[in-house]
Amino acid sequence: MVEEKTDEDNEVLQKVLLHPKGVMLWSKNTIRLFHQRCRDDIVYIDATGSIVQKARGKSAPFYVYELVVRHPIKGSSPIPVATYVTCQHTNASVLFFMESFQTDYYKLFGRKSVRRPVMIMCDGSLVLMQAVAYTFCKLPLESLLSMYYDIVTGNLKEAMDMPILHRCLSHIMKNAKVFCRKHSPKHYRLSMHLFGLLTSAATLMEMDDIITSMAVLFSSPQSGDNVEKHFQNLQNMLQTIGFHESSDHADNDFEITMGPTTFQSHFEEIVANAPVDEKGEPNEYHSPTFMPNLVKYFLPQVVLWSGLMLGDLGRHGKGPAYKHLSKTFMRCSQSGTQNYTEDNRTQGIMEKSQWDLKKIRFQRRRLKRLDDFVQIYQQTHNALLMEFSDSTRKRKTYRINVERWRKRKPSKKGIYVSPIKKGFPFKTTKVTAVKGGKAVLKGPKTVTDTSSTEPKSDKAAVKGGKAVLKGPKTVTDTSSTEPKSDKV
Repeated sequence: MVEEKTDEDNEVLQKVLLHPKGVMLWSKNTIRLFHQRCRDDIVYIDATGSIVQKARGKSAPFYVYELVVRHPIKGSSPIPVATYVTCQHTNASVLFFMESFQTDYYKLFGRKSVRRPVMIMCDGSLVLMQAVAYTFCKLPLESLLSMYYDIVTGNLKEAMDMPILHRCLSHIMKNAKVFCRKHSPKHYRLSMHLFGLLTSAATLMEMDDIITSMAVLFSSPQSGDNVEKHFQNLQNMLQTIGFHESSDHADNDFEITMGPTTFQSHFEEIVANAPVDEKGEPNEYHSPTFMPNLVKYFLPQVVLWSGLMLGDLGRHGKGPAYKHLSKTFMRCSQSGTQNYTEDNRTQGIMEKSQWDLKKIRFQRRRLKRLDDFVQIYQQTHNALLMEFSDSTRKRKTYRINVERWRKRKPSKKGIYVSPIKKGFPFKTTKVTAVKGGKAVLKGPKTVTDTSSTEPKSDKAAVKGGKAVLKGPKTVTDTSSTEPKSDKV
């Protein structure tokens, strides 16, 4: 197949690797399509398996890496512009694939006319994020995060010509489920809603407010005035959760360990200065491992999965650099095609492309040979480009009666990134004194606001000379009354 290779625009086979085995597939037409779409829209990258069978011996399984762009018309199928089949899943391997594609891009358009993607989205794999940073930004991932920190703090001096790297919201919430079940099992729903609140923060000031309140709530060993005050602050934000662009000028495991970043140092200081309570009743929400692990594993990359780098970035500061960011955002948002200013939180387009690859282009088959993969890919590649060309062609419209089907809007939205309908009650732990001066902790008690309505007193049911009170409990001060002795 290599000897029969031609220089036609639709020829997809570009490189064949003997050890480790692999092939790289793209054509001049897909490079032109990438050049056309990356200026205003999102570029997706991800890998999938179960298409090429694992070879005999100690070979690793084959995965198919794809670089995908969205169709200009919403609802149409996405288009893969580059594909890499390999059994080596390392940073060097993925970087070689993306640099090879970039080299052919330079050959076709020249270095002066080459465009960097305005936004790139991946699932959160550290290998993919580092490869994207080196290929399209020519920077290490840590340096790219430092540049993003300058943007959100209002310290950007020169116009930014770097892509916006973003992690898929669905993948980060999946990682959050594992994290919250491990470090906050008693208050899983509350911690998940707070994680959703972090993903919707649009400014660093808003993020600092959330982190401070979470640090007081989960790191305070005792429950005092600060715990309840910051709990109510989080409750109010959960009821109005959403992406608000307010101006502020001033492997897929969740435990991704990378060097310390500027964001990690920033939030370590925020958590250390949080006014935790050390006096009062025991804190029902106390979780000593929650905030340290949040700062270690999630907050170093918070700019990649929150709303800090979404929307009009000109809201973060003043000056020519921020005016340039606002101008780019307004130009893309007013275009008539799909662009990076909308539907930019999840990787659903990438999942659709992988579904098309498995179910339609390869018809659920599992191949044993890479040359069979290349042959089928070439045939479907030509058909895909013809379909794209036909869909973008302007045609005359005629008045034809067409049966209309009811169009349903998406009715289900992520529960943890939506405003809560019913607030969480604030829980306290009751302390009862017994003989010997030792205190016994009873179960958590829910404290509700009774300022507007007073609870009605229920009749006491007498059983065996003991009175059992029914209805809502109230918190009483036991310091003035003598403790009652409990039978052992």
